[in-house]
Formats: sequence, structure tokens, C-alpha cells
Amino acid sequence: MALQGAAYTDVSAYPLDVLGAETEGMIGYMIEQELGNLLPVEVPLATLLTQVEVDLDDPAFQHPSKPIGPVYTEDEAERLAKEKGTIVICAGGGGLPTAYDENNKLHGVEAVIDKDLCSALLAEQLQADLLIIATDVDAAYIDWNGPNHKAIASAHPDVLDDMQFAAGSMGPKIEAACRYSRNTGKEAVIGALADIEEILQGIAGTRVSTSLQDINFY
Repeated sequence: MALQGAAYTDVSAYPLDVLGAETEGMIGYMIEQELGNLLPVEVPLATLLTQVEVDLDDPAFQHPSKPIGPVYTEDEAERLAKEKGTIVICAGGGGLPTAYDENNKLHGVEAVIDKDLCSALLAEQLQADLLIIATDVDAAYIDWNGPNHKAIASAHPDVLDDMQFAAGSMGPKIEAACRYSRNTGKEAVIGALADIEEILQGIAGTRVSTSLQDINFY
């Protein structure tokens, strides 16, 4: 969408936060259609355009690396969740970057939020039982595409901290999995979307957990 905007110069291009909203809504709509074809017709689906507050003083702004409803009480939310059973699609593409200015006014920010780190934060706040970072590879690898590449089966976050993973691709996924595991004491898994069932069974993907002692390979 950014490339499309740049190709038409008669009007100013939309800022990144607006492009993020377009992307999040469009992808959510497509996911809803596909899930609607697989799930019973009575299962409701909802896409949330997710605003994520960013820190304007974050040093990451100087080193960009990423290619690019109603308010309920806690009791009401729990009751509605039990009654509706809605599948919620949210934080698409990392959410919509927003920040409060010196006048405490919320506005969009020219930035791209890493979707994996945002997912880890969301999973932590939702007290999720498990974080699955679904991607197009079956696991995280050491020496990716090198002569000694090996798939990681499981690892403690401290071990992964000492390893090098590509920024903008596997690096943020490893960081997100480590953060979630450290902050919650629960498990995060990085693996292929096609292997979701095997990931849930514990036989696929790279499992990151503070309960592990070291690192294991397939």
C-alpha cells in the first residue's frame, strides 16, 4: 500500500498509521472469510483495529529495521466471552502506532510496530496459556542457510540471547518468544502455520521456556 501511495503523486500519500489501519482491516476481513468457510455458521467473528501506544523517545525510531466498541467491565467481558464465544482477530501487522503529545492528545505516528512483539505483549496481557508465533518455516534455525544449520527444538531464553538471528525476520520472533516466556513463565512456540496441530501436541516448532535448562535440536 505504501508503494501504491508513492506511485500516485497528485495527492499526498497516507501516513503509515493510516496504511496500517487499511492493512489490518483488509487482512482481518480476509481471515474472517476463510474462517467463516471452515467454522459453523453460528460462530461469530470480529476484527479489531488495534491501536498500540508507542514511546516517541524510543531509540528504535533512529534505527528502523522492519521492512515494511463498547467498554465493558471485567465481569461483563467475561460474561460476554462465555455467551458469544467470538473469535477475535486483532493487533494485525503489529497494530496501529499511536502516541499522546504534550497536550495529552492521541495521534497517529509514522512507524511500523513489530507484529511478533505486539503479539507477545497481547498474549501476556490476555493471560494466554500458550503463544504460537506462526510463520513460514518449521522452526528457528542456527546458522540459517549455512553449512551447519540446525533446527532448534527447544531452548531457555538465556541461551537464545547469546545467539544471532536475522533482524526484521527471525530476530523479533525469538525476542518476542523470550519476553513472553520470561514475563509469564509459560511457553512460546515458533513454527510453521501448517504445523499448528503438531505444535499444540508438542512435537513441532521451536519451544521457548524458562523451565528448560539448555538448548535442544531436532
